[in-house]
Amino acid sequence: MRKLKLNKLNRVSILVYGEPGIGKTSLLRTIPKNERACVLSAESGLLSIRDLVLNKTVEGFEIESFQEMYEAFDLLSEEKKAKAKFKWIFIDSLSEISQKCYDSYKELHPKKKDSFKLWEEYQASLLKLIKNFRDIEHYNIVFTCLASTARDDDGYRFIHPEINGNSLKQKLAAYFDEVFYMTIHEDEEKGKRRIFITEPAESEDGRVTAKDRSGALKPIEKPDLSAIIGKILNKGV
Repeated sequence: MRKLKLNKLNRVSILVYGEPGIGKTSLLRTIPKNERACVLSAESGLLSIRDLVLNKTVEGFEIESFQEMYEAFDLLSEEKKAKAKFKWIFIDSLSEISQKCYDSYKELHPKKKDSFKLWEEYQASLLKLIKNFRDIEHYNIVFTCLASTARDDDGYRFIHPEINGNSLKQKLAAYFDEVFYMTIHEDEEKGKRRIFITEPAESEDGRVTAKDRSGALKPIEKPDLSAIIGKILNKGV
């Protein structure tokens, strides 16, 4: 039995998912101005934040294989220089990392008869990686993910983060403090604007997967990580 550590309570793990082009990577623009982020890019899609990379507000690595995610974890969790430099880890995106993980185990188990072992090892490995980053001390963690729509056995549509493996997909939200669906909202007063949906909700496209473990957020929030983290960490203070 160990006492609670304050440094573990002063950080947040967030999963943000949404359609391609909604602006998930651009959320790096909304981190606090005096804090820096390390981005692990599995998509090579950093053009939208080119200026942040040039001025070194954002640094990081392009991830070409699943093994490189473990290498990045070792660096960020162990090196004092990394902890001194960065306050945020931004992983873009879990959908691509999931595919890289699946592909690596597909190479090990190419035969149909090994499909059960393939899925078992893939899910265990991806879940271990998610938990390792989620639990790493010092940093706020943001995973981005694509969104997809599916139907349950009764034909009801729901929107959820897109990764390989139905079982893991259904459990994914449980492994994060906060799960936000990023989408476009339109009303007569403000017109079109990007929003976070922060709790389960009904939409025209189906049931939205989302949650706010902190209890500090409204059902709809502006997609601003600085404001979000401020609300969460200052609740009750």
